[in-house]
Amino acid sequence: MPELRDDYRNRILDFIDGMRDVGDHAEISRCMNRNVGSMGYCFVSVWDFPSPGQSLKNSVLFNTRPREYTERYIAKNYAAIDPLLRTVRRTLSPVVWSDIPAAEISKEAARIFREAEEFGATNGIVVPIVSASGSISIFSASGDGPDISAGARRALEIIGIFSHQFLQRAARVTAGLSNPPTSTAPLTNR
Repeated sequence: MPELRDDYRNRILDFIDGMRDVGDHAEISRCMNRNVGSMGYCFVSVWDFPSPGQSLKNSVLFNTRPREYTERYIAKNYAAIDPLLRTVRRTLSPVVWSDIPAAEISKEAARIFREAEEFGATNGIVVPIVSASGSISIFSASGDGPDISAGARRALEIIGIFSHQFLQRAARVTAGLSNPPTSTAPLTNR
């Protein structure tokens, strides 16, 4: 496995250090945008896969994509046909847009990429985040010609996972909750 370049390693560590004590959604947004922006990603979305019957609109934790694009994506239920999401569900690995084989992109799904391009996103990465309960969340970053090198991919995967955690923590603070609910019983002394 190739080594992570020092600039990406430092970027990850600076991001984590800068976010450690931040609980404010606006500050998390600024830090995320600054870090992914330096790699050429101008749009970021973080959301949970909706439960059956639930709208994607109610699952978005963070989004800097243009409102018109986001509304169209939700209204046309593109999540159901998005080849990136199908691949992420199947592999549970980060997926770069340009790595999806053309044979896996239907004419209907190709519309998603064309519309993203109209709004300034020609490539991007989708990072799945799997919780202890098995639910899947998504960190998606895109832009016009972003860095999709192996180092950038690894850096974005780590930044994505931590961003999701920080956003959830901020949502708990905003809701007045101090700790996430636990779904397992604590260990006994035995």
